Amino acid sequence: MKENKSNNQSFSKKHIFILIRPFKNIVLLFFIILIISSFLESFGFAMLFPLFEIIIGGETNHQLSKALLYPLQLVGVERDIINISLFIMLIVLFKSLFRLFNTYYSHKICFDIRRSMMEDISDYYLTARYSNIIVEKQGVLINNLVHEPHKATAGMMKLSEFLISLFMVIFYYGILLLTDYKITFFISVV
Repeated sequence: MKENKSNNQSFSKKHIFILIRPFKNIVLLFFIILIISSFLESFGFAMLFPLFEIIIGGETNHQLSKALLYPLQLVGVERDIINISLFIMLIVLFKSLFRLFNTYYSHKICFDIRRSMMEDISDYYLTARYSNIIVEKQGVLINNLVHEPHKATAGMMKLSEFLISLFMVIFYYGILLLTDYKITFFISVV
């Protein structure tokens, strides 16, 4: 019984890799953009720490705040609320841009996979013997051409949404770890 379950899991992985193999360059670009957009999401959130320090009026001398303000120091910009707010807005702009790229490539991959599957199914039916097609029930061709590729690409969209969420959680967890490892450990245990 366990053997059948492991075969089903490897079967689905095998099909996913077969589906994305012709589009491996786009998938690799999508994966890189996914990581960058997830990082920018967490970095934009982390930039609120120095902003809160300025609003409160005291410096915590925390390493995370110093590290986040390092790009501003490289440029020689003063550490005030306006400059940090502009820096946060710039990060949000880049994050939105990468989110758009992420959505574009995610949909491009899914629709390319759908197109490829529909072409393969059409080629199969066009090269099949007429006597085999006549035996099939009415609607099988339409079902195979329209519904099956749609189901496969819907699964790929859910998989890409899962990957986006996974990377965002990883980067948020990293920020929590950089903020205070004791609190992060406590939250992880609970």
